[in-house]
Amino acid sequence: MGTFHSVASDVLRRHISQLGAKQDGSYTIYDAEDSKSAVRAVFADKKERTGALFTAEEVAIFHDLITKAKNALKTSYRAETKDVMAALASEGVKMDPAVAKYLPDIWRSYAETLAEANALDYDDLLSFAVALLAKNERLAATLAARWPCVLCDEFQDTNQAQASGSTH
Repeated sequence: MGTFHSVASDVLRRHISQLGAKQDGSYTIYDAEDSKSAVRAVFADKKERTGALFTAEEVAIFHDLITKAKNALKTSYRAETKDVMAALASEGVKMDPAVAKYLPDIWRSYAETLAEANALDYDDLLSFAVALLAKNERLAATLAARWPCVLCDEFQDTNQAQASGSTH
């Protein structure tokens, strides 16, 4: 028994190496505050490399967009920029052109920051699990046989990654 996130984390701890991710089974789970700190680190690095300045409000906007995109995508594991932008558009997210210009670079840098720290954020737990099960049909079949029925309380509140993961 467990939540979407706890079950996904358990599966990933045992099988993430099969996904080919940089993270290993001893990864750290970043909560919202850790995730925001990682985004701030991305912006600090960007400032150091390019001299670009971003306000705390802009950093928060990018963090929010990353979270929205991850929740709108079936899987964000190795998601292409076009998929990220399409997912946000499908959610009705309107972006300032300046924000849209920087989002792909920030998205990639954030993913690299997490990988280097051997970390997954809360949204990655679902995304990586969905990607793992899509890649490894044998594992998906084994888990489906182990759990022939799944009860999802409040299913109407699920996001795209949760709904996708529940179909495997």
